[in-house]
Amino acid sequence: ATTTTTTMMLSSIKQALVRRTSSSLTTASSSSSSSSSCRRAISNRAKSSVLTDGFQPTAISNKGVYLGSTFFELPPRTLPQLDASVLLEPREFCRNTALASGPTSISGGEAAKRLLEGRKVLNKVMREELGDCREITEKSYILKGHGVPIQLLQHHIDSSLLWIDRLSPNDAGATLRLEAEVGYPSAECVTIYSSANKDWGSIQTTKKWPAMWQYDLDLYVAVVKRIAEKLSSVLPFRDEFGITQQECNPTLKCWNIVVHRKQDMPPSLIPPDIGIAPVVQCLPMSPIEGRIRIKLQGKASGTDEMMSLSFDAVFDTRS
Repeated sequence: ATTTTTTMMLSSIKQALVRRTSSSLTTASSSSSSSSSCRRAISNRAKSSVLTDGFQPTAISNKGVYLGSTFFELPPRTLPQLDASVLLEPREFCRNTALASGPTSISGGEAAKRLLEGRKVLNKVMREELGDCREITEKSYILKGHGVPIQLLQHHIDSSLLWIDRLSPNDAGATLRLEAEVGYPSAECVTIYSSANKDWGSIQTTKKWPAMWQYDLDLYVAVVKRIAEKLSSVLPFRDEFGITQQECNPTLKCWNIVVHRKQDMPPSLIPPDIGIAPVVQCLPMSPIEGRIRIKLQGKASGTDEMMSLSFDAVFDTRS
């Protein structure tokens, strides 16, 4: 009788343990699923705070028409907007994230953690975006959170009109090109291409850059170079086997500036309420080289003249 009673007790205990283990596994599975869903939701929310949805043109012709569309397409399809304030305007990023998350600090340890996490999110989002950006297409983004006053952007537009008017007074369609390698403070000469040259095959003339415009040129270069160098951290690095690596500290090799009297991009690519804003283009990359181009276009003050400036920076991504 004692043996039978003991056997029954052991059987009851075993069944209770089985039920408890099963319940724990179910709870853990549910908790894991909930945690995974939470992580996905956070990831999607974080991505949307960095990059909005938008249209990526596969090509833009020299007439300002993007592939598969017309110049006056209605409704317009605009480019995606990239918020890079975590790199270019960290103080504003800390202030905005503090307001979004409640009564938290805009400085100190909490802000530093948000800043670090924000940079990780930006790098991850952009490296996913640029993973296939080689040899075929470029990808363009309207840049937000750049920290440059719109008055200064307008000054760059106004200066570019003055440069063309004075350097090429008899050819309104001329194109100016300046270039420099790292180690030189700025471009020393400007090359002027006639509007008759369709493929830049022949050089019209080369002139020394006027000293009276050096300040305006240096100011423009300082603005766009800062943006390009900060954004270069998102460029994917590929080793000699073509494998994408996570860490990359690119170094600037050289840059060039192109200025002309026309619009490089269809107006419908940029929402009208944004006004003048830098457009960042990430160009096709080789395993050892990355390129970032910053475009700026708009009307010069007091005129109907549409001006375009383009800063093209080449980076060594093997660093």
